[in-house]
Amino acid sequence: MKYFPLSLHRLSMFKPPASSGHVFITLDENSSVRKKGAAGRLPWAILAAAVVVIAGILGGALSPPVPAWVTREVWTNENRPVALAGGVPEYTGFENIYIMAHGKYNQNENLSGNENIVKLQGQPAVIEGDGWNVSIPYETRFDIVPAARGKAPENMAYAAKENIRVHLVLSGAFSLDEYSPDNKKFVYENQGYGSPNGWLRLNFVFDNNGDGFVLRAGNSLNWTATLECWK
Repeated sequence: MKYFPLSLHRLSMFKPPASSGHVFITLDENSSVRKKGAAGRLPWAILAAAVVVIAGILGGALSPPVPAWVTREVWTNENRPVALAGGVPEYTGFENIYIMAHGKYNQNENLSGNENIVKLQGQPAVIEGDGWNVSIPYETRFDIVPAARGKAPENMAYAAKENIRVHLVLSGAFSLDEYSPDNKKFVYENQGYGSPNGWLRLNFVFDNNGDGFVLRAGNSLNWTATLECWK
């Protein structure tokens, strides 16, 4: 399977090459092949070869284009001005990126308004769009959890978690360059899951291989999150 970046990027039927689809075999009256064929018919070997050639032409013409990972959206704290997410995307896009208290939340739930979002002076650390910065207490173990919606057939081949991913890049206090693995994607709402005409909402959990992340006093992180779909 294959996946989308944090500023906004947006993402035809396949026409076979022109061909009549016919194979012509021309034989004159003196052809040794015609003389050997019973009752004026072509020998079976030549007929079989013609069928194979025709099948090959038709097979090539009916081959669909190969899906590939396509960038749908990019959010980063280095972009300006701020572009709000605006709630749940109609088709495919980020909803929010949550900074969650490590090990204290249900990964299979919609995290909007969750009590275990990390807070500083009562302000929840939720990134709601491109260009946002958030503050968190130092020495607090946390996970980074982008939430997104994916829609097929507009942006995905199938409405399944294997067809959507997040590429997260962190720099500053520490570095990370990682694609969300399938076992760290948690679907919390869907319709027509696995079909070519459905949608899903899910969390992508980045938890430092199960250990969570920690920032020391005075440290900071730059981040870029890219949402990609297999289409």
